[in-house]
Amino acid sequence: MIAAIEAGFQQREIHNAAYAWQKRVESGDAVVVGVNRYVDTEQARPSLLRVDEALQRTRAERLRALRAQRDDDDARRALAAIEEAARGEANLMPRILDAVERSATLGEIADVLRKVYGVHQETFTF
Repeated sequence: MIAAIEAGFQQREIHNAAYAWQKRVESGDAVVVGVNRYVDTEQARPSLLRVDEALQRTRAERLRALRAQRDDDDARRALAAIEEAARGEANLMPRILDAVERSATLGEIADVLRKVYGVHQETFTF
């Protein structure tokens, strides 16, 4: 199995199956309601989400206020505990909850996890 993964076998099989399915849909051999059969010809325009700049400023100010009133040392220790657990085999959830209780932000917690685990980069080997 390791050799198959390293050779990209599974990824290639998924790619080939998706390609074959798409060819069947486009030729009409496979029916997908709303895509190639029974298509609604009336084009509905989706409404765009417009974020009020005042709301953005309010949220940024709330974040600054949170960071100003929290105990930074407590938050840093909680984030360090998450990192230590992530590098080992300990359960992360209690440490994440502790960090939240100590006013660590979602972004700070995510940054710690990205630091340990990195960011997924899909690779294709065809």
